Amino acid sequence: MAGYGSSTWNKPKEWNEAAFVQQAVSELTTVLGLRLVISELDEWEIPNPDVTVVDSRMVAELRRDWLARALACFPNDWHAVIKKRVIAHETFCLSLVSHLDQVRFAIRTPRWIRATRYAALLLVALTVAAVALAIGQPYGPAPTHAFIVIAEFAPLTAAVLGITSAVGRDRFRRLRAQIVSDAVRAELTATVTQGFGRPISEASTELAVLSELSLDLY
Repeated sequence: MAGYGSSTWNKPKEWNEAAFVQQAVSELTTVLGLRLVISELDEWEIPNPDVTVVDSRMVAELRRDWLARALACFPNDWHAVIKKRVIAHETFCLSLVSHLDQVRFAIRTPRWIRATRYAALLLVALTVAAVALAIGQPYGPAPTHAFIVIAEFAPLTAAVLGITSAVGRDRFRRLRAQIVSDAVRAELTATVTQGFGRPISEASTELAVLSELSLDLY
């Protein structure tokens, strides 16, 4: 975990909260394995994945890496202040879990997709029953009009409904993964911003004000 993004953040020229937060969110998403969870979302409702236990050592390394990047943008006499203001990694872990609990991983497939699938299965069952009756009574009474309609059109209709259900389900799986991914990133961004970014942004503002005041004295 330590040293992630070192090529990008080797020599930052100035404090940029948005860029720093985005990098930290990407690292957290990778380390927590949330991308894998999102890609494996099933079509049925599932409980939230177990993200209640976050590796404290991993977060401590993330915090150290974050501070190393941020401190490079500030004078040495401000380093102690910034380190003190950035929340401890234990507190960040609790905040991270609290935010991830807000993400709804269980998103049920739309009713029309399920209804279409069930209708296709019902037509397949009717087709099988019609064929079985035809085979079982080869010399029986002439088939009724309804029987003929089922035998001729049920297979085609079942195929169309099955394809429609499969296409709809595939599209919804991708949409659901995107919805969850956006929600995860939003919560991670909020956590990192509140715990790491905002304290340093406030320090940056104070430093700018003090710098202007010192210039006014001369």
